[in-house]
Amino acid sequence: MRMTYDPAADAAYCYIADGIAAGAAAQRVVTAIERGTVVLDMSTSGTLLGLEVLGAQQVLPPEALERTRTSPYVAVALYKSTSDAPDYRPLYEECFILVFADSVESARAAARTKAEDQEARYRNERGDTVTWSLEHLVDVAPAVDDNLETGGTFYSRHFRDYDAYRRMEPLLDGDPL
Repeated sequence: MRMTYDPAADAAYCYIADGIAAGAAAQRVVTAIERGTVVLDMSTSGTLLGLEVLGAQQVLPPEALERTRTSPYVAVALYKSTSDAPDYRPLYEECFILVFADSVESARAAARTKAEDQEARYRNERGDTVTWSLEHLVDVAPAVDDNLETGGTFYSRHFRDYDAYRRMEPLLDGDPL
């Protein structure tokens, strides 16, 4: 469910249905509640399309309003595995991390924290120590679609050399990791 907030009006709108068209609400049910008002937007068939909360700062949890001030960002993190095993071949992992932030700078900081939290060290089934380390935070960019609740494109990138991409991506040739 997506929610928007207008601080000037102190009004929040919760979208129950996707893409509510102008005039789609055939009926509005207004209910006064302690410290605010709730307006239910209903379709002609009686389906709840969305609801507006007036006096939102007094009625809604602060974290709900805070989420309306942030947008989705996608970070691309590159990890490298190493091991103390003599025959170990390093493996690299590209990881896409979704964060919500109010700016690219705060998204970059949140993504770096999440990426570093995913570093790991463990013993495999042969008793070798394997370490996954963050090599580089490659990119942090706004998600292509800003509403990802029902799916959508969250990241895209471009490249010029398909052969280099094919050599880098083992899954294109069915090469096991």
